[in-house]
Amino acid sequence: MAVTNPATKSEIVVLDGVVDRLPIEFDYRDASHVKLRIIDSAGIAGDVTQGEAEDFTVDESADVVVLNNPYDPGSPFQDTYQALVYRDVPSTREVDFVQLGKFNPDVLDDDLDRAVMRDQQIVEASERSVQLDITDSGGSLILPTSTARANTFLSFDSNGDIETSPGPAPRQWNQFFEYEQGAVDVISYQGQIYK
Repeated sequence: MAVTNPATKSEIVVLDGVVDRLPIEFDYRDASHVKLRIIDSAGIAGDVTQGEAEDFTVDESADVVVLNNPYDPGSPFQDTYQALVYRDVPSTREVDFVQLGKFNPDVLDDDLDRAVMRDQQIVEASERSVQLDITDSGGSLILPTSTARANTFLSFDSNGDIETSPGPAPRQWNQFFEYEQGAVDVISYQGQIYK
């Protein structure tokens, strides 16, 4: 099999109480590499488990994810939730080629396909990340610890490196709006913008 599709995930599908199959829109070699993430109405995302007695199964003949018992009370598949099918090939090598041993080209093809799929996953993840421009010769985008970040803003120091900041000082804001003749509304606000 050649890996010709650069996709690593399918389009997000809104669960509507009717949908029970989700298309797999990427290449995969093993059904265990197909994952399903559910985003609830509050925007919180989490993976659900694969298996006959679990939340979903993969129908490899139709390239679809089949939701098990969708929309039952207590099911992770509630109306208006969203679902994302994606591929997660583990960073392992399953084959060891022995010197002067028998050689099966299909085994090599599988191993190379897995490598290409992992490369695609790395590219897709890096495209969603914050990156320095290629012309930037230094700097660090390593975030401070969670303790240092708590209740602060991220800002950049004089070298362009990330630092934490308590935020801007409170400011007084006054603005008056004047209308054309005949207007009766006058808007005035005085107070702090930042607390």
